[in-house]
Order: sequence, then structure tokens, then C-alpha cells
Amino acid sequence: MGRAAKIIAFIGAMLFAAAGGVELYFAAAERFKNSDEGQAFAVEELDPFPALLEPTEPPAVEEPATNDAESEAPFLKKVEFEDLPAFENDNFLEALPAFLHSCEAILKKPEDTPFLPGKAEFGKVGDWQEVCGKLAGFKGDNDALKTLIKQELQPFAIVAAGEGARDAVGVGASRGASKSEGLFTGYYEAGVKGSYKKSAKYKYPLLGRPADLIEINLTDFGITADKSRFFAQVVKDKLALYPARGKIEKDLKAPVLMWLDNPVDLFILQIQGSGRVLLENGKEVKVGYAASNERPFTSIGKEIVTAGYLSADEASMPNIRKWLLANPKKAKELMKKNHRYIFFKKTKGKAPFGAMGIPLTAGRSMAVDPVYIPLGVPLWLDTSDADGVPLQRLMLAQDVGSAIKGPVRGDFFWGFGEKAFTKAGAMKARGTYYVLLPKR
Repeated sequence: MGRAAKIIAFIGAMLFAAAGGVELYFAAAERFKNSDEGQAFAVEELDPFPALLEPTEPPAVEEPATNDAESEAPFLKKVEFEDLPAFENDNFLEALPAFLHSCEAILKKPEDTPFLPGKAEFGKVGDWQEVCGKLAGFKGDNDALKTLIKQELQPFAIVAAGEGARDAVGVGASRGASKSEGLFTGYYEAGVKGSYKKSAKYKYPLLGRPADLIEINLTDFGITADKSRFFAQVVKDKLALYPARGKIEKDLKAPVLMWLDNPVDLFILQIQGSGRVLLENGKEVKVGYAASNERPFTSIGKEIVTAGYLSADEASMPNIRKWLLANPKKAKELMKKNHRYIFFKKTKGKAPFGAMGIPLTAGRSMAVDPVYIPLGVPLWLDTSDADGVPLQRLMLAQDVGSAIKGPVRGDFFWGFGEKAFTKAGAMKARGTYYVLLPKR
């Protein structure tokens, strides 16, 4: 069967699903996956995302890669715990709640599911069952937890291709190959002022997910791809990218959750992905990521520096926010250059939820690129904050970000409040991390 016919079959199944709802979606997915067309499509290992999603307008230009390890596929190199900087000094009990949240999400998956599809070196979900069981029942002190981690887990360095010997499954057994470094930034849970009623003060809409924005999961069709889930709309019997920021803000087709007091904090809330809306009666409403328009992310900081409004050294998030508030006309034009738009939903609980659907833990949760690092995995971080203070601690990969791309790239979650905002906005450091996997 020709490639065009396979694509048409795929689109037909998706359009049928879009019109018929969830039950028909999965029925169509199952039929397509088991059909000759679906099997042929999967065997050819096509990447349907660029072929099927036709932009309705030119997308923004992606930011240049900032990761040294991004140019070539990396692999895991076995190291020892004594190779992990300052490992003996961490307070592992502080990381235990985040670790247990990861286990909660991991163990909901079938045990024979690859931990990271297409990368056998990360093992399977079932490898974590015994580890998570021991953590769930843990009652000891910090030293006992450190001992348990050493007994159950094996650290691996992320090494760029060509930096050392590797074996057939991609796990280097020899020591001596250099670890790869990348960029580490910070994010936080934003706080914004808002109201349920539109007024002269509150006139900037916080939008929920539009009714015509559908979620597509390629794995339902037996298709494996680096990006298996994405959002799109149906335009003239074809899947298409959702409109960019400017058109969304102009048309306002999406439901309005609340109205905020300024567009700058709304923009920053979208970058952070979650936050709290502070009402005038003193109550707080928590909101989190619901969907995106899948447009490329463009850094507002980069645009401001390129335009010469701030120097690279001045372009921290606090300074960027201050400049945007002081220059509303220029700010509006610059913000429109980021075509990516985030839609929100109300959430519950004390902590914001990350991409795994579990609460994030300040100082212990980190956003990574799930193409290279499986969500839920523990990482040993080796970097520093904006003041040069070392950040060498156990972290959990529990979130993603549109600007977080590459095998060694992390976004450190600082929590909520002005201190978190300051720490997150100023953080931009080189560093690395080590992946901790169950011993097999």
C-alpha cells in the first residue's frame, strides 16, 4: 500500500474519532492498528507528525540548540556512586516523597512496557516494582535510605556518541569516557492576580482548552514516534496545527476560566505551565497545563536581548518581567513572536502537577526532555544556582517543557513565591546529571 494511501487511512480513522468521541476514537485506533494498512504503516516506521500536521500559517523559528550533547545520540555509561559529586552529603529523606510520587505513576503501567520506548538500555517498568515496593515501606533514617538506594540502583553517566566505548545494547562498561554537559535553568509555580468577572482591572483572559482542539495518541494506532501525543484541529478534512498566539488572542474561541490583571503575568504563567490565581477575597485558585497549540516556543528573553533592550547578563526573568511591564506596546509585539500558546484547567492539591500527572516537589522535581530521559527516573544532579551555590542532589524527572530539549537539559523546579521566582528566573548554569536505574 502506498504511503499516501496509508496517510489517508490514518486521517480517516482520526476524523472518525474526532466526530464520534472517545469510544469511537479507541475503536478506530484498534481497527487501524490491526489492519494491513496499520501494520504496514508501523513497519515502515514513518514519522506522521510533520506529514499530517499542516500549519495554517508559518511557524516560528526554533531556538538554536544550547546543549553540547544534542548533536549526536547519547548513550549510558556505567559509573559508580563514588563518581557522583557530593553524593554522600545529600538529605535523601527530602527526596523520598518525590521518589514515591514517581513510583506511583510508573507502577500504573504494564510491567513489560519499555521504560523509554525504543531505548532498551533503560529497561522495563517491571524493573521498578521491587525498588518501589521497598521505598513505599521505608521507615529508616537518611543513612539507611542512602544505603537502600546504593543497593537497588546503578548510576549511569550520559555520554555523547563517540566519547567512549559502548557495547551492543548501548551501555558502556568501561570507565574513563567523559560525561556530557548541558544547560540547566529554573522554573517555579507562578502567582497571578485575577477575577471570575471581567472588568476594567481584570481584562486579560486565562483560557481553557478549546472544544476543537483534539488530542492524538499515535500509540493507539500502533505507531512509535519520539512525540507520540500531540494536539491538533481538523480543517477541511485534514489534521492541522492549531492557530498561533496572535490569532488565538484575537478570536477568543476558547472558554475563559478567569480574567487576569496584566498580560505579562499571563504570558509568564504560560511559560511556567502552572500557577495560582489570587482572588481579591483572598482565596487562591490553582491552575495547570491542559493543552497547547503545538507551535514552536520562542524565548522572550532572547528576543529582548536581540532587540538590544537588555544585555544578556541583565536578561533574568525578574528583569524581563520588569521591562515588559514598563514597555507595554513593545512587550505586546515581542510576546506575539512566541507562537506557542498554553491552555489551562483548574487543579486541586497543594502542589502543582507535572507532565506525569503527579505533584511536583520544590527542589526535587525537574523537567527533562522525555525523548532522552524517561519520566519518573531518579537523577543525580551536578550543577549550581545563579549565585554559584552547588546543586548536587537527588532529583526526579517529573516534568517537561517546550524549551527543554536535548539529552542533558534540565529545568529545576523551585516551588512557589517571590523567592522561587527570583531563584528560577536567574538560574542559567552548565552541568550534568546521572541516571539511576534498577540493577539488573
